[in-house]
Amino acid sequence: MRTKAKRLLLRRAVSAGTVLVRNEGVLPLDPTTLSTVAVIGEFAASPRVQGGGRGGVFPSAVVTPLAGIRAQLRGRCRVVYAPGPSLDVPPSPLDTVGCADPRSGEPGVLVRCLDAEGRELYAERRLSGGQLEPHLVPGAHAVEISALMRPGSTGMWTFGMGGFGRMTLTVDGSVILDGTYPCAIDDPATVHVDPPLHTAEAAPGQETHCPPCRTA
Repeated sequence: MRTKAKRLLLRRAVSAGTVLVRNEGVLPLDPTTLSTVAVIGEFAASPRVQGGGRGGVFPSAVVTPLAGIRAQLRGRCRVVYAPGPSLDVPPSPLDTVGCADPRSGEPGVLVRCLDAEGRELYAERRLSGGQLEPHLVPGAHAVEISALMRPGSTGMWTFGMGGFGRMTLTVDGSVILDGTYPCAIDDPATVHVDPPLHTAEAAPGQETHCPPCRTA
């Protein structure tokens, strides 16, 4: 099939799959007439708010669509949320929502550089568990990321870590993942921005030290 014919076929396919929504006096919703609002979709709670690679930064705060809707309708009506069908996308890294530096108690995570004997060489609080370029110091042998998490509900939780090399994942003092994960990918975008995710399940307590995740 020639390029022009392919483009025409793709255009028809895209047009056939497009749904146009027309507002016939429904929006904006009147908060005084609402009793319950349902918000559905994974990205309502965990949106993609920026680019990747060099376009990725760690913002001090993000207002998700779900958080914005709840803030606007607080005290006016009930807001319920469901993630809906799984989009099979990796979860967001630990951040300032529900996680705190285990030393200071401030929102975020604690990042430490350790020597070969496990002695601390450097430590700082950061706003995200996703570390593109952790601060390395002479003699550093491993990077450790830890946080205090307060789960919103009891039961089994899935914890994970993404990256390559020797990595250990610990929850409440118990090692749930420990292995060496070789880098078999040569795509720099995947290596630096979207490395493979390794997961395991655990039943955390009311206050969970999570992970720490350590990579050497």
